[in-house]
Amino acid sequence: MSKHRFGFIFLLGITLTVTGCQSFTIPAPQSTPTPTPMIGSRNIVEATPKQDSLVPRWIPMPPERKKPEPLPLNQQIPIPSMHPSGITPKTKQPPSNKQQPMKSKSDKPKPKPRSASKKAQHIPRSNSDRKIAYLTFDDGPSKVTVKVLNTLSKYNVKATFFVIGNSSLEGRSLYKRIVAEGHAIGNHSYSHNYKQIYQSVSTFQRDVDKLNDLLEQTISFRPDIIRFPGGSNNTVSYRAGGRYVMRHIAAEVTKQGYQYFDWNVSSSDATAAVRSKAQIVSAVKRATAGQDRIIVLMHDAPGRWTTAEALPDVIQFLQDQGYRFEKLSKSAYTCQFLTP
Repeated sequence: MSKHRFGFIFLLGITLTVTGCQSFTIPAPQSTPTPTPMIGSRNIVEATPKQDSLVPRWIPMPPERKKPEPLPLNQQIPIPSMHPSGITPKTKQPPSNKQQPMKSKSDKPKPKPRSASKKAQHIPRSNSDRKIAYLTFDDGPSKVTVKVLNTLSKYNVKATFFVIGNSSLEGRSLYKRIVAEGHAIGNHSYSHNYKQIYQSVSTFQRDVDKLNDLLEQTISFRPDIIRFPGGSNNTVSYRAGGRYVMRHIAAEVTKQGYQYFDWNVSSSDATAAVRSKAQIVSAVKRATAGQDRIIVLMHDAPGRWTTAEALPDVIQFLQDQGYRFEKLSKSAYTCQFLTP
């Protein structure tokens, strides 16, 4: 554009009158306003070829993209499948190196309360229901048996008497009293003579039958429970009938329908000629520890007065430990040193 034209354009409001022509006014060219840039946006100036090079044009830029967050170390970037089917196979996640916290007992889920419509949960028996004591007395009847029976009656305790032969009036009377007061009677052989009864199976059988005959005449029944003198594993029998005589005898009485009983608590009242009351009670306490069912061995033979004296303390101790008392029967709990 020439200088003369540019100066001519800026002479606003000048009117030219040309002869023979209509008068007109040449307006001044309007300049394009400069746009105000927006805050936070970036604009650039670009020259437009079709317009004057001095006229600016503002072109807004697209908003800035956020940078992608980095992937975790244990996550794999999926790779496009090269399989002919075009299906991208699944990638397995690597196992985590984090250690799983150990669960404590307190983390266990608490059981839901039962509804009222369901039956109550069965409650197991307490120790007092499981713990049973069987008091047994060997080698009677005698005058000691009278004192023992009196004590048992006082404490309302039932026991088992493994008796021997006593055909006297006193002996027969005590057989009857034992049964009348609700106690059990077992066969302990008639003679209690080791050398005689343990010679063979037949000699033992004859001695047992002799006592059964006496008891049947006196109390009208033959016992079906037996205790071997010295126990089923006694070694005194070796001298009379050999090393295996007790095994043969035990097998025979079992075959005939008897049940024989040994013991798992000894009062030690027959380990010496005389044992003191304190020694007997102490022996029972030691042997009872840790057992729910006990068969206590004691003796009511002539002269075993300390056993009768210790009996109240033994009963009181077992009651304090939660035991209840029962008498033995063929179907009761049994303890056997020797199994035929």
